[in-house]
Amino acid sequence: MSICPKIMQSDWCEKERLWSAGAFAFKRKVKDELEEFKNTYLVIVDEVSFASVEDMELLNEKMKQIFDNPGDPFGGVPIVFSGDFAQLSPVGGRPLY
Repeated sequence: MSICPKIMQSDWCEKERLWSAGAFAFKRKVKDELEEFKNTYLVIVDEVSFASVEDMELLNEKMKQIFDNPGDPFGGVPIVFSGDFAQLSPVGGRPLY
């Protein structure tokens, strides 16, 4: 599963995007997402400088639901964050840095 901001227009990002307009836009109910992401072993968050504290809190809670693992951060799934904090800050939220 890859997560990237709406501003990204690359092909790989369009295919599995879960991020829309500065907030996460999960497409389906948790049970449908569970089926799609049950074999997910790593999540990549690209352009993390666009993410706000609130975005990360939402991602954390949603992944706990999807992976039925409320005791571990992000449902126990490893996450790779990439991006450049010298770029733009998130719109409408507190930056992570």
